[in-house]
This record gives sequence, C-alpha cells and structure tokens, in this order.
Amino acid sequence: DSGYDFSVFVTAPPGDPNRLLVVERGGRILLRKNGVRQDSAFLNLSAITDPSTGEFGVYSIAFHPQYATNRRLFAYYADLNGHSQLAEFQADATLDHADPSSWKPILSQVQDPASVHYGGLITFGPDGRLYLGLGDGSPGDSVLLAAQDSGSLLGKILRLDVDAGTP
Repeated sequence: DSGYDFSVFVTAPPGDPNRLLVVERGGRILLRKNGVRQDSAFLNLSAITDPSTGEFGVYSIAFHPQYATNRRLFAYYADLNGHSQLAEFQADATLDHADPSSWKPILSQVQDPASVHYGGLITFGPDGRLYLGLGDGSPGDSVLLAAQDSGSLLGKILRLDVDAGTP
C-alpha cells in the first residue's frame, strides 16, 4: 500500500481482527480498519520526536492485554533530545483514535545524542507485563559497556508491571 513514510512496525490490538496499526518512524501511527487505511492518524506523535535528527523517532507500540475495555496503549520513542521514552496513551471509545494529550510518562532514559542503539520493541508477555528492549545507547561505531553494567538500564530487556502503581 502506498502513502506510508518509513514504516518501522506493524501490530494489531489483542483479539481485534479488523484493525491493523502501522507505525511510521516520523511519529504517525496509522490505522487500517477492515483493510482500508483511515484518512486521519490513529495517533500522531510527530510533535515530540524528530526522525531527521540521528536515530530519533517512534519505534513501536503495544496494546494492553485488556485494550478493548481499558483503551490503554504504550509507545516507545526517542524524544526531541534523543532520550528514550516509554509513555502510555488512551484511545477514544471508538478505538479508532488515541489522544496525544493523554500522554502519561512511564520511563525516561537519557541517551547520548549520537546514539544509534535505542532498541525499539515493546510488547506484552503472557505474564501481562510490558517488556521493553532498551538499546545500549552506543554512539555510531563506538562501543559502550552499558549492557554489561548491572547499574544501568541501557542494553537490557526491562519487564514492567503497568497495572500496579508506578511501574
């Protein structure tokens, strides 16, 4: 299908055979409903990221296992400063759009502005926890030892309980 700009991830809400979401690195998350791309973005995060700078952009989204009833979804992206961000958003009652102003921060990780290793995948596991593959933050061809540093979140798979207090 034409009309997509640097698509980096595709997913669907749990148990919903009618919706497919396409994540563009530039910040738009587009909805295909019943096989037809909708005219307006499901969620537009282009104001909080700038993919023209380094490796910034939106990497993936994940729908809460009970999305059909609680309308919660999560996005992982590099913000305007190049830092890793995990945030929660709320979809409207139609499940066809999410409101950018419903943004709720979950995790923020400072990254080197020249970083090219952001990681990128967020997904819910069978245990109901949200998993985030956080890159090691290495800039360009440099090697950082953050992944071997147990005191650093960089270069780790993080497991977050988004249903109990502050994750």
